[in-house]
Amino acid sequence: MNGRGIAYLLHLALPLAILADRLVARVNGFHHALNSAAIAGAGLWLAAGAGFWVWARTRPEVMRRVTTPLLTLYTLLVCLIVGELGLWVVFGGSVFSRQKYVYPPGSRHLAEPDAKEMPGVSGKSAFSVNEAGLRGPPMPREGVYRIVTIGGSTTECLSLDDSEEWPGLVMRYVNAASPARRVWVGNAGVAGYTAVHHLRFARELASIRQADLWIFLPGVNDLALALAAGGAPTDVNLERAAEQVIHARFVQGHLFTHFAWLDRLLVWQLGRLAAGRPPGPLLRHDFRGFHGQLRKGRARARRAALPSLEAANAEYAGRIAKLCAECRQSGKRCLFLTQPTIWRSDLPPEAEALLWFGYTRDAGGVGYLSPGDLAQAMAGYNEALLRVSRQNGMESLDLAASIPKDTSAFFDDCHFNENGARMVALAIAQYLAGKPQ
Repeated sequence: MNGRGIAYLLHLALPLAILADRLVARVNGFHHALNSAAIAGAGLWLAAGAGFWVWARTRPEVMRRVTTPLLTLYTLLVCLIVGELGLWVVFGGSVFSRQKYVYPPGSRHLAEPDAKEMPGVSGKSAFSVNEAGLRGPPMPREGVYRIVTIGGSTTECLSLDDSEEWPGLVMRYVNAASPARRVWVGNAGVAGYTAVHHLRFARELASIRQADLWIFLPGVNDLALALAAGGAPTDVNLERAAEQVIHARFVQGHLFTHFAWLDRLLVWQLGRLAAGRPPGPLLRHDFRGFHGQLRKGRARARRAALPSLEAANAEYAGRIAKLCAECRQSGKRCLFLTQPTIWRSDLPPEAEALLWFGYTRDAGGVGYLSPGDLAQAMAGYNEALLRVSRQNGMESLDLAASIPKDTSAFFDDCHFNENGARMVALAIAQYLAGKPQ
């Protein structure tokens, strides 16, 4: 075999590397890494390349024609390597940041809720991130009691304006009641995140560790993932996901998590931005039709049976215990909240039509749980939170017991509308007023 043949075979290592990279990410539980276009392109490249080699290796005149394409490919590969090194060495400090944040500092979101699909939510909603990477006003350095709320989308309140999200309202209500003792509240809620993510945030993010009080609202995402797994353990996959998130990189105001090795290349990340990501830190979220499609999927699906959640509930209790241990070790005051939802066994049809949670697996395959089964499952998780937090000497508030299970508070399964956010903020503000520290 001559040098041309060796060079030809070596170029097939590139599609093999792409496929292997995506496969390893899949094995590690990162389904987001399975980009169908990348897999299809690499697969076609590998198949066509192998087929051409088998056909052309007995035809020297044909193989000679691949010299120029191979030189072009290897030249592009060298340019890619040089470009990547150049970005790291020359632009590393200004193009990206390795500082750990919840959100890119200074970024802004603009949500456009659909009032028909989201009862109790109206108008466009601004979402502003301060210099510490938290939603809310700038973090004061001293002289103010600092609170950070940590949770998933029910804490994040993406569809609600800065003036309507419940962490901001807690700050407003507490300060109005006690003008002499000012408090500041920052929001570290992120949609989809679980108690595993919350623990990594509390351990490793400086913006959170500077707070005097941590308020945790976990549960619904932990439950949703356990149901999707049919009650099977999820700790291992969640630990891997949290590891990726905590080492995410912000590139020009956009968040990149490293689900696969190739995703870590700066040339890839900047290329994605140039190929269609909106420039600058303003991100738009158009919710029109979003919830309608999810609700249709649930309505068409079969009714599934509630799987055994004994193992999942024990896992969740262990996660709350780890959060309590972190509170003790860090010397932080911590308040644990139960997760309110609209779920109940006697939910009227018009309210049930708003649901889209409850995906699970049982002996009959995939399906969705009834509102009554979801209420039972959530109650088990809330009971675990109250029990474990109290056993560990932590403060807790049964928020779920004080929020009505109807559209006066929710626009879907668990997300608060404008009035619901006010109810949540008032309950927390009243609790803090009764136990000042």
